[in-house]
Amino acid sequence: MKLSKLYLYLGVALLGLFSFAPSGCCSDGPVDGGLDDFSNPKAPKVIHSDNIKEFRLHFTHEGGIAAASDEDALPSFPAGNYLLEAEQKGDKANFLLSCDRQDTTTPLVFQKDLPVEALLDLQDIIRKYNLPAINGSSLRNSALGTSLSFEVLYDTDERLSVYAEGGVSTLPHGWCGTDVFLEFFLKKLDADGRLVPPLYSCIYSCSSRQNGFLYSLELETDRNLPGKQAIFKEILPQRTADNPFGGEQVVKQVAVPKEKLEAIETIIAKYRMRHWKDLPYRENLDGNTDFVSIVFNCSDGNNICLDSDQDLPPEYKEAFEAVHQALIEAEKDALTQLK
Repeated sequence: MKLSKLYLYLGVALLGLFSFAPSGCCSDGPVDGGLDDFSNPKAPKVIHSDNIKEFRLHFTHEGGIAAASDEDALPSFPAGNYLLEAEQKGDKANFLLSCDRQDTTTPLVFQKDLPVEALLDLQDIIRKYNLPAINGSSLRNSALGTSLSFEVLYDTDERLSVYAEGGVSTLPHGWCGTDVFLEFFLKKLDADGRLVPPLYSCIYSCSSRQNGFLYSLELETDRNLPGKQAIFKEILPQRTADNPFGGEQVVKQVAVPKEKLEAIETIIAKYRMRHWKDLPYRENLDGNTDFVSIVFNCSDGNNICLDSDQDLPPEYKEAFEAVHQALIEAEKDALTQLK
C-alpha cells in the first residue's frame, strides 16, 4: 500500500514537471498566435571590429515598398526572395545580389569584385543603425509576411546575427529595414534600374508606310498554363485580291518556356531601354522606312512604349533587332520541341 502511494506521488510529480516544460520544447512550430523566442541573451551588444569578413542577408519581400523618397529614388522593389552577400578576398571584396522574383524561372544575379574599402561602407550602415544592439534576436510566430536571416562575421571572429520568421512582430525593435542594404548593394553593383518587376508581355509590331500593317509578334505570360510558360503569337493580315492591304487577321500561337520572355529583360537592361520612354518624336522622318513599335508590359502594370518615329539613341535599331530576333528564336525553339 505504501509502495503504491510512493508510485502515485512520483507520477504526480513527474506530471507536474512536464506541465511546466516550455511549450516550444515539444512542438515543431509556434502555437497559433504565440511567439517563440529563441534569442540569445548572452550575444554581445557591442562589436569592437569594423572589418567585415563575411556579410549575408537573406529575406523575402512582398513587393510594393518603394525606395527612399528622394529625387534619386529607385522604383519599388519586386516581390521575391533576396540574397545579399559580401566577402573579403584579399584586397578585394566580392559583392553579390540575387533576386528570385515571384512567377519567374531565372533569378536576377548581380556580382562584382570591389575595392575592400566597400566593406567599410557596409559597416557604416551597421554602425549608423546600431545593429549590434539587437544581436542575437531570434523570433518566430505562426503569422506570415516576414522571413529574415542576417549574419555578419568580423576579422576578430565576433559575430552579429538576427533571425525573424512569421509576422512583422518578429522583427526586433531597432531593425533598420532591408531596403537600406538593398539600395546600397544596387548602387555598388551598378544595378540601378535593372531590379524590376517581371516582364509580363512584349509586343513587336511592324507596318509599312505604303502597305499598312505587316505583322505583330507577341510573347505573353499565361497563368492558365501549367508551370511557368508563356504564349507566343504571330498576327498576320489576311490579304486578298479584293483587299491587298489586309482585312481580317490570322493568328498563330504556341506555348513557349517563360525564360524566353525573361531573356528580353536582359536586352532591355543592356540598352537601357527603360530610359527611352517618353522621348519626343523626330522632326524629319523618312517616309519610305517601315514603322516599328515595341511595347513592354511589366507585371506591376507599368509599361514602356517605344517606336521608330521617336528621337531614340542611335543604337535603337540594334536594340529593336535584338528584341525581334529574341521573339523569332522563341517561336523556333517552341516549334522544334513540338516535333
